[in-house]
Amino acid sequence: MELTNGDGNPAIKNASNVARLAYLAEVEEFGEPGGMMDHYATALGGLLYQEFDEHVSVHHFKSQLGTFVLGDSLEAKDTKMILGRVKYGVLNAIEKISEVNADFDLKSFPANQIYIIKNLISREQCQVLEGALINRDITREAKALFDKEPFDHRSFGNLLNHHQEILDRKLRISTPKINNMLTKALNAGAYGGKINGSGGGGCMFVYAPEDPENIAEAIAGAGGQPYIIRIDTGLELQAIK
Repeated sequence: MELTNGDGNPAIKNASNVARLAYLAEVEEFGEPGGMMDHYATALGGLLYQEFDEHVSVHHFKSQLGTFVLGDSLEAKDTKMILGRVKYGVLNAIEKISEVNADFDLKSFPANQIYIIKNLISREQCQVLEGALINRDITREAKALFDKEPFDHRSFGNLLNHHQEILDRKLRISTPKINNMLTKALNAGAYGGKINGSGGGGCMFVYAPEDPENIAEAIAGAGGQPYIIRIDTGLELQAIK
């Protein structure tokens, strides 16, 4: 049965509509603190750069990436609590800063000038806000990297490692077990990696264009459940019946 809108016409016309509906069902309906990035990534497939402002903007890159190894830590996590602490920590910090500085903009404020505003917010808010600003800059570096040819696989791995450092030390969403899984994977030849999703348990992944089987064994040796994965295509709309 096709999903329809109020007047009986098909509601799903493209993969973006599917992503939007999935977001509304999972996040908006239940008042969850999550975003819509995962829904668009899954529905559209491929290698994407996504921005979410008043309108969703998605840029497709030509995939130049090799294999990844996903590692399930088998650790339970509290996604709602972690997303709430980090997301609302940043939003509350922005609200407080904007009361004093109406021109504050998360998109343009330099991460290395966080000291200017640290007295306006709590220590916890300052830490997660600084993490968000640094992660913003890492994302921009990654976008620029994917626009270059030939693609620098090692630099991509280094950006993943830098991102993980911020997630672990600033946002505090990594765990000792996942950190150990990442270390073992890097020692086995992975180019870089990070915790996946909201953190606090769950999964990590590493970029492993060379010898992913050996890296998967290293993750298993650290107590994780490994899966070798590759970038895939998105949703086949004709299958939505």
